[in-house]
Amino acid sequence: ADDFGQRLKGYVGWLVTDRGFLAARDQLAQSWKELPVPQRPSFPLRRAIRLPAQPDGGRMANADAAQFRQEVQGFLDRWGLMSMVTWDLPEPQGPLIPAPIRLDSPAMPMHGLHIVLPIHYPLLSSDELLFEIQRQQVRLARENGLDTSIAGLPHHDAFGKMLEVEHIERTIRSRYGDRSDEPGFVLAVEHAIATGLSIGIDHIKRLRKAISACKRGQRDRVSWLRCRVGRVVR
Repeated sequence: ADDFGQRLKGYVGWLVTDRGFLAARDQLAQSWKELPVPQRPSFPLRRAIRLPAQPDGGRMANADAAQFRQEVQGFLDRWGLMSMVTWDLPEPQGPLIPAPIRLDSPAMPMHGLHIVLPIHYPLLSSDELLFEIQRQQVRLARENGLDTSIAGLPHHDAFGKMLEVEHIERTIRSRYGDRSDEPGFVLAVEHAIATGLSIGIDHIKRLRKAISACKRGQRDRVSWLRCRVGRVVR
């Protein structure tokens, strides 16, 4: 579970530094703000569950709220999420091993690679199956119009650390405002992050530069984030 959690944390770090995801999230947030306050769903934003009958004390959603629920479902499916805990914190879908969900269930994840592994099929350490899974992840990313760096996320540890840096800096700026023009403010932020994460200041500067490049859509220019895993062909 700890290993799964670290890999999913890396994916959250990838998302919050991806320009495409941030633009889609902002569009969804705008749709939410345009709803009348009584019709706005509370957080976390999850997939809607269709009930066969109206529960006691419940009320029918209006057309705009129903349309927004469809937007939420499409958004979560596209980015492989269980929910948006807040606008700044997506909750990713993890692997289901085994998958205790019927294939025709609305809860079955629409995002991802579905694999059927027979009980009798032997797995070998030198198997080509792992490479084939990686290749199919790249194919799915391309078919869904996603940056192929999402496939298999080879640098999930780095993205997990970028998430921590991004979170601490966002927290600092939300409390003290954006005072980047003030001499020494950015350096003070970097030292605060370095102290909080027990990481050297040079490494914090490197991570902040990578975050900035990713948000500008220039992830490929960060040489140490380029894929070096297996034989995945991009």
